[in-house]
Amino acid sequence: MKQQSTLQTVAWVIWGIALLGVLWGFLGASWWHTGMMMGMRHYGMGMMGSHSYWPVGFSMVLASFWNVWKLVLLVVAFVATWRLTPVRTATMPIVFLVLAFLGSPLYAVPGIWGLVVYFQQSNLPKR
Repeated sequence: MKQQSTLQTVAWVIWGIALLGVLWGFLGASWWHTGMMMGMRHYGMGMMGSHSYWPVGFSMVLASFWNVWKLVLLVVAFVATWRLTPVRTATMPIVFLVLAFLGSPLYAVPGIWGLVVYFQQSNLPKR
């Protein structure tokens, strides 16, 4: 087993924070929307029965798509973090920067840090 660098440790911590966000998205937000739907049924309004309540159902669908998108980003970040050490190419730091652009801004930290490490290693004199 290879030794973990500080860069990879920070990337795992950020991945864990993103994982907590995705779990909250799947569990917390879906429970809130379900409670809203059940409350509307309790007062005699169906899920989409009134024109004033259809945005709740629509936001539930959008939240589901957003959570699936975040889950895809989480899987890509897992693979990128796993392959981050040692930094021999700039591929994985660039993947982190793309992930930061696509919806998880915290991934910019290991992305920029990885590029700095890569360019510092490539500028070292050859022996």
